Amino acid sequence: TSGYGRRAGRYLHHGAQKAYWLYALRRDAYRLLSAEFDHPLISARRTTSSPDLNRLDISSLMAAYEEVPDPRDPRGVRHKVPQILCIATLAMLWGASSLFAIGQVAAELPAEALDRLGCRRSPSSGKLVAPEESTIRRLLHDIDAERFDEITNAFIASQVAAGLLGQDQAPEVHLEVMLEEDEISGGAAATTREPQHHTDEDEPPGADTAGNDGHCVADQEARVLLPAVAVDGKTLRGARTDDGRQVHLLSAFTFTEGVTIAQRAMEEKSNEITAFAPMLRPLDLAGVVVSADAMHTQREHARFLVEEKGAHYVAQVKANQPRLLEAAEQAFLGVADAHETYDKGHGRIEHRYYTVVPIHPDLAESLDYPHAQSFVRVYRERCDLADVPIGEPETSYYITDLSGAYASQEALAYYIRGHWGIENRSHYVRDVTYREDLSQVRAGAAPRVMATLRNLATSLLRLVGFNNIAKGRRWVAWDYTRGLTLLGL
Repeated sequence: TSGYGRRAGRYLHHGAQKAYWLYALRRDAYRLLSAEFDHPLISARRTTSSPDLNRLDISSLMAAYEEVPDPRDPRGVRHKVPQILCIATLAMLWGASSLFAIGQVAAELPAEALDRLGCRRSPSSGKLVAPEESTIRRLLHDIDAERFDEITNAFIASQVAAGLLGQDQAPEVHLEVMLEEDEISGGAAATTREPQHHTDEDEPPGADTAGNDGHCVADQEARVLLPAVAVDGKTLRGARTDDGRQVHLLSAFTFTEGVTIAQRAMEEKSNEITAFAPMLRPLDLAGVVVSADAMHTQREHARFLVEEKGAHYVAQVKANQPRLLEAAEQAFLGVADAHETYDKGHGRIEHRYYTVVPIHPDLAESLDYPHAQSFVRVYRERCDLADVPIGEPETSYYITDLSGAYASQEALAYYIRGHWGIENRSHYVRDVTYREDLSQVRAGAAPRVMATLRNLATSLLRLVGFNNIAKGRRWVAWDYTRGLTLLGL
């Protein structure tokens, strides 16, 4: 030990070593305790679960930060960019929501943490020193936010890809869906129950498959789900750029892992449409379904996804594409609803009815929408707990290039419903858990850099198994070594 002992209520240095005697309670105790990660004999006795850090390959995060350009004058630089960015990431994992809070975390880091972070030693005292809050603030103000975003999101995307190693192709999730009753005896269609309203504590929206009330048959029809990515924008309401404009960010979010793998800021006099392709171009989207709202129901986007990226699309159709909307409405005339799901929560029940209609080749040619194969109609009814309707029902239309087994009603219900995971599991977390909309960070690149750090912290926690980000932040804050481990240090 350090050689301290308690005397008369004070700790005094006596310099003597202290001996500890250990007795193994079982013969293989040393082997169990030195296992790569929690041995089943140990973890089985736990009352609470612990994230499996072996799921995350974070050894390259510091190396990734080495690629971030240093905007500072090299004369007088005392703290390197990777160390400052790692401290900022660690602070965000702890729950910091401002530049001042990041500075507080840096000031409270113990010597062991500073050593693992690679911080400098003071020439006068020889002690390890952390960067001050003003140093952190200046770097995050002046850094190349676009480059930092690219490097950080590429790192997270590589973690997602690392989890898929050993697979010859994009992962597919097979759903065994019972044949609907009306296919057998003309009865009512089968009902599938979806998860309840999604919050920070929830799993990503999925397509749970329930039986059809005891009327199952031996034959089963396999439906296939492809990996999916949602694209949506978010405005940082409390932040402003130097010219007074609000910061608006477009991001891409994975359905399964629940992490952000791409993000791009809107340039002046621009919108999400122009940022769509540049944001997704660096990503490997072969065999991936990209879902988007009506703003991105653009022919150029569809052509880009299918022809350039080898991806698929599911996009909402609204009045911004009047001919497309009219064609979708006409395609469903006289077509009955086929697949029903429902949610129960927050004092109401929401029924959804999904119907898929293939697009006839002649109609596809007249619409001139690239690679369009199917229209999807979603009819929604909201009811109270007594199943009495609340408000007016809603009908939404979607267009997709999926066909065959990939365009089953169950699969498209998953993509359409799952798209809102970016709202519940990303935007909601940033606003409520990280208080993003209340942030008053405005100067330089800092607003966007802070948003990127929030995405990174949330993604790291999700990749090691946390669905509740607030719980994950508390877990990191209770022991500073946990955050360092998440950073690979």
